[in-house]
Amino acid sequence: MTNLFSVGVYVGSGSRHETLATTGISYALRHMLTRGTRSHSAANWNGEIENMGARLHGDSQREQTSLGMTVFRGDVGRAVKLLGSAFTDATLDASEFELLKQ
Repeated sequence: MTNLFSVGVYVGSGSRHETLATTGISYALRHMLTRGTRSHSAANWNGEIENMGARLHGDSQREQTSLGMTVFRGDVGRAVKLLGSAFTDATLDASEFELLKQ
């Protein structure tokens, strides 16, 4: 029995759903989700992942965009909570978006 578990959020939207004007937005949004929430600064959010010894992974494909973590058994609840906050409470700061575009 393994002690590592993967949890993730998969959104049914990817590059197929982008227009010429919005090309790359799935990729950008996935990265913006890790840049802080109303309850966690970016440093705090990422620090919690590091403190768990978790591995953050994400992907932007034609049909879907995903963000997930591989964690130890005892941290599954924390991982779900962090991913949930990223998708439901992200700050999506305009200045952070400009930095990402560079």
